[in-house]
Amino acid sequence: MVGIGECGLDYHYDFSPRPAQREAFAAQVALANSSGLALVVHTRAAWDDTFDILQAQGVPERTVFHCFTGGAHEARRALDLGAWLSFSGIVTFKNATDIREAAALCPLDRLLVETDSPYLAPVPYRGQPNRPRTCRWWERRWPQPGA
Repeated sequence: MVGIGECGLDYHYDFSPRPAQREAFAAQVALANSSGLALVVHTRAAWDDTFDILQAQGVPERTVFHCFTGGAHEARRALDLGAWLSFSGIVTFKNATDIREAAALCPLDRLLVETDSPYLAPVPYRGQPNRPRTCRWWERRWPQPGA
């Protein structure tokens, strides 16, 4: 095992009561801290509570905000805590200006890219199942020998 996660708060759907989400997330952060494992954070529409819990529990040395959907303000807060930001295909969506601004301010040594498979394929593959091979951009950039 290398990490605790994906864990965190999701107030967009509210499938679980918010107090129960906060309690579980605090316990998961504590587990990451006590075990020395990385913490992979999912947060959606819950930024203030996410940061409050991380600060109260102590931010694990290796913390990644998976599928980052915040703007520049949330990115700065996460980066100030020492976290990495991981961006999905959402960054290519027309209405994702805030997310692109966050990605632009993220230092390259703290920026990750993910598929979040099978969801969130980038434009022009939006709506299709997403997997590492969906885009095939590397084949256009670096043709295979004999191709």
